[in-house]
Amino acid sequence: MQGAPFKALCAALLALGAWLLYRLRLRRVTLQLRRLLQERAGERERIARTLHDTLMQSVQALLMLFEHARDRLPRDCPDRPLIDRTLEQARNALREGRDELTALRGAAAPAEDLVGAVVPLGHILGEQFGVRFDVRVEGQRRTLCRDVAQETCFIAREALQNAFRHAHANEVVLEVVYGEHAFELRVRDDGRGIREAARPGHWGLAGMRERAAAIGAHLDIGPGAGGGTVVALTVPADQAYERPARPPWWRRLAGRVPAGQP
Repeated sequence: MQGAPFKALCAALLALGAWLLYRLRLRRVTLQLRRLLQERAGERERIARTLHDTLMQSVQALLMLFEHARDRLPRDCPDRPLIDRTLEQARNALREGRDELTALRGAAAPAEDLVGAVVPLGHILGEQFGVRFDVRVEGQRRTLCRDVAQETCFIAREALQNAFRHAHANEVVLEVVYGEHAFELRVRDDGRGIREAARPGHWGLAGMRERAAAIGAHLDIGPGAGGGTVVALTVPADQAYERPARPPWWRRLAGRVPAGQP
């Protein structure tokens, strides 16, 4: 009879030890992933600064030189309209390049307000294409890890642009869920569906999946229950949310002991 409780206790201790080892391994993998993402973000910022200080500045200087040369031409010069159109295209390319550099640096994706960074684009696209845009947020808003916020912002913007530009939808909905076990972001539309709308090299699906994989998230793109398309991103809570620094367990336990007691 005494052997059975002892065996049960040993089994419980083994199970507890296995669970602690699993949690330790999970925490270590999560920290390694975050370090890799931080290094990746730093590399993106370095590349963005280099491009801004070299290529973008050189293009801006060339534009100024061409504008100066155009201003020296007679008003009735037959080549002026062609030069003006060329300069306008160059300015548009420069603006697009700056937008890409801003996205590369992640400056428009604050971790504490991901919704605020994405929603303005939805309203702009809604007005441009005459499509209703709705936003639904569930749960208490929490600060996301920097890299998770950046990659999620890129995925959300790509999904919104796809929905407005290619789905021929009447309504597009952005859903954000701050859950206890996972952070979720979904872009829904009631359009013609991804099977009909998607084309080879279109929709940017590969880039979205790569960004999701980089943050250890699951990305599902498929038909919605009532038609249309749903882009659903799920990030486990341990990887999604910034956690405040916590003192060691023995300090937390000591803090619960009333003063004056041994």
